[in-house]
Amino acid sequence: MKTKISHSALNKYLQCPRLYKHHYVDRLRGKTISGALLVGSAIDKSLNELLISKDLKKAIEVFDKEFEFGYINDKRVHLRQSEQIVYAKKDIDWELLHEEDLKELNHYPFIGGKTAYDNILDSKETNGFENLKDLEKRYYNNANWLCLRRKSHLMLKAYAEKVLPKIKKVIEIQKRVLLAGKTGDEIEMYIDLIVEWEDGKKYVLDNKTSTMQYEQDSASTSQQLIIYYYAVNKELPEQEKLDGVGFIVMNKQIQKNRIKICEKCGYNGTGGRHKTCDKNVIGPMGHDERCNGEWKETINPECKIDIILNQVTLPAQNLIVQSFKEANEGIKAGIFPPNVDSCEKYGVKCAMYNKCWNGKDDDLIKLEEKIEKK
Repeated sequence: MKTKISHSALNKYLQCPRLYKHHYVDRLRGKTISGALLVGSAIDKSLNELLISKDLKKAIEVFDKEFEFGYINDKRVHLRQSEQIVYAKKDIDWELLHEEDLKELNHYPFIGGKTAYDNILDSKETNGFENLKDLEKRYYNNANWLCLRRKSHLMLKAYAEKVLPKIKKVIEIQKRVLLAGKTGDEIEMYIDLIVEWEDGKKYVLDNKTSTMQYEQDSASTSQQLIIYYYAVNKELPEQEKLDGVGFIVMNKQIQKNRIKICEKCGYNGTGGRHKTCDKNVIGPMGHDERCNGEWKETINPECKIDIILNQVTLPAQNLIVQSFKEANEGIKAGIFPPNVDSCEKYGVKCAMYNKCWNGKDDDLIKLEEKIEKK
């Protein structure tokens, strides 16, 4: 029997066949979702706008719209008020919040914005997010939502300034590709971006947001990018084939770029370690003396972007194609063994962790079956 399966489904099977079964066959989902997934989805759509229109203002408008409401387990929800989202400890940065953000947070019935937040965070780290009070969840999530919105605006600005000028031509955005095997089975995939770079070479690119630095050869070993590269080049004549793959990584840990200006004499002491102004000035008696004025500190936040461009070897292509072929055969045969190495990665447990390890599914829900329209 011929099958058509998405790249994301095959990738989930490669991650853990048991997870694939719970997700696609049993249609189980966690009751909560990571804030990073929602931000990533909104960023992707706003970058599509930026790449097409080259208009940063329009791209930010798209992001704000996409990040205001979203879908969690097939239901549309107001994201900033949702208690179904779990944010990471590193998502918040109080220095990046604007005055209007702080005013909004102060409307909650707590004393002191950051003090209240820190108390909630301690409780979350000790007892778990699910054990917070509903109002605490809303306050915690709204603070993170507001901060991630500010971070995302900075990421889009950095992309417009540091990446767009290097793109000579946008060839494809969200390109749909069907990769057919000898048996007639097909892998359906949507490729984020194909560009001609400033050096005239053509790359398939994937935009990423991350708190971690990527290795400089990470694109060359990415299953996703390699299968995209293989699928696109299979369709193209020799003179039009892609030259490589790449990641555009927007770092969510925003650089502050602190600025120190003396309130007394106006001296710029940025980069210095003195607690008060160290500039020599003429004193009342006509002698040189140290100013000792107080510093006024401000920040000029900026998103760091890493551009990683790699080539793809033929053995790497053969390896990934073979792994996807075996995954497809495993799915068709109904073989779903667990991969315990993927149960907990980077300190985050799989949504199916309790079901697999403890036989409990009270933190899961079952989605309704989709009815095909005729």
